[in-house]
Order: sequence, then C-alpha cells, then structure tokens
Amino acid sequence: MEFSVGEINIVCTALDRSVRFYTDVIGFTFDLLVKDIGEAARHFEAHGTEFEKAWEDGASSFMIRDPDGLRIEVIG
Repeated sequence: MEFSVGEINIVCTALDRSVRFYTDVIGFTFDLLVKDIGEAARHFEAHGTEFEKAWEDGASSFMIRDPDGLRIEVIG
C-alpha cells in the first residue's frame, strides 16, 4: 500500500494541547493521497483503524482517525 501526504507542516511541542487545539478548535484534518481508494479502505479496516466516515464503493474519499484522535482524510 503506497501513501503520499498532501500538505501538512506542524511542529508539536505539547502533544496533548496540540491535539485538543487541532481537533476541538479548528477541526484540523490532513489528507493522504492514494492510487486505489478501495485498497486503502481495506488496508485500514484490516488494521482495525477507526473510520469517521466509512468508504462507500464509488466514493472518492473517506475519513479515519489516528490513535490520538486526529482526523485524516484519505483521497483516491
């Protein structure tokens, strides 16, 4: 499975504060660009990833959460 990151530049000095700020204050997300969105969805499902917005056949994106609760949009 090959991933490439869209645009993101963040330096965290206090992870707990940063996670709260990006999720609660600005609703921060970043993108992962993939060649095969169905394969990416199956990959995350197989690894027990939490889906915020499940992938539906034919859709061009879905949302997951990382272990810290940050939202990540996966775009195909």
